[in-house]
Amino acid sequence: MSDKKDKPKLKIVSSNKNPDKNKLTAKQLGFCKDVVYGNMTLIDAYRNNYNVSKDIKGNTLRMLASRLRAKDNIGITIDRLLLEKQNLNKMSEIKKEEMILQKLTEFMNNEDFSDSARVRSAELIGKHYKLFTDVTEVTNKDKSTIEVEQQLREKLGKLLEK
Repeated sequence: MSDKKDKPKLKIVSSNKNPDKNKLTAKQLGFCKDVVYGNMTLIDAYRNNYNVSKDIKGNTLRMLASRLRAKDNIGITIDRLLLEKQNLNKMSEIKKEEMILQKLTEFMNNEDFSDSARVRSAELIGKHYKLFTDVTEVTNKDKSTIEVEQQLREKLGKLLEK
C-alpha cells in the first residue's frame, strides 16, 4: 500500500471568510477623521467625503450619514481616533505644564532676576505642588444607634455622678 492513498485530502480553511471586511475605504477613513479631527457633524463629514448631489434632501443625507456611522468598523475607528486625540491632548497639556515648571525653576535659580521675581517663581512652584494648602483629615465613623445610645448613657451617667 502506498502512503499517498491512505492520507486524506486536506484543505486550508479560514475562519475569516472576508478578510478585507474590517478595512476602511479612503472615503470611510476620511469620514472618520473629519468627525474626530475636523470637528464636523456627521452630515458635513459625509458631504465632504462622498459625492453628494446638491439636490439631495436633508433627511436622506442625515439617514446616509447615520447609517455609515452605525457600521461597526466605522464606529470602532471613530472611537479609536477619539481616544488617540484625547491622549494627544493630555500629553500636550503635560508638556506645557513641564515647560512652565522648568521656566519657573530657571527664574527661581537665576540670580540675574530680582528677588521678588525669584520669590514669586518659588511661590508658584510651591502652589503647583500644593505645598501651601492646609490639609485637614476628617474621619467619619458611622455608628449604629445602639453605640450612640450607649455613649450618651455613659456621658449622662458621668454628669449625674458629679
